[in-house]
Amino acid sequence: MNKCSECGATQPKGTMFCDECGNALLSNALLSRAPVQREAMPFSRGSRHSAPLPLAERKLSSDTPPRTVTFVVPGSRNHLKIELKEQAIIGRSDAHSDVACEIDLTEYGGLEMGVSRVHASLLLTDQGVCLCDLGSTNGTLLNNTSLAPKQAFLLHNGDEIHFGDLLVHIFFEA
Repeated sequence: MNKCSECGATQPKGTMFCDECGNALLSNALLSRAPVQREAMPFSRGSRHSAPLPLAERKLSSDTPPRTVTFVVPGSRNHLKIELKEQAIIGRSDAHSDVACEIDLTEYGGLEMGVSRVHASLLLTDQGVCLCDLGSTNGTLLNNTSLAPKQAFLLHNGDEIHFGDLLVHIFFEA
């Protein structure tokens, strides 16, 4: 049995996410993976993400494989898991418009938490998965740093994202 460091709930061995709060747990499966190599970056207000990628550099090579992306909303027992092939729109559904989002945050309180109908997008690039705010009304924070609209930011496993006031943790699988 593993104990969640966030809420203290006991979870079965091998569980990747806490059933109570959604916190990522370090299981034997995760510990056996090779450590992720990160570039050294200067300290900048607690930010862990890299500088924006120019839009011209967001091209995919033909051999870039899809990435499995998991969104964890703390306090929710559900996890949103998608297979990212090129781009996925993040937002919330609306019965009065024809907006379709691949990652719909409506059931997680998206409307009440200030998630726009078309809030942001995930982009698969040769450098990794990037997040781009699409000019949302209430903005997007990456590791507590406000993102400029229409600029791509490289994401890392376990990053914390606020879409408006809705907190999400993001995890990747190869």
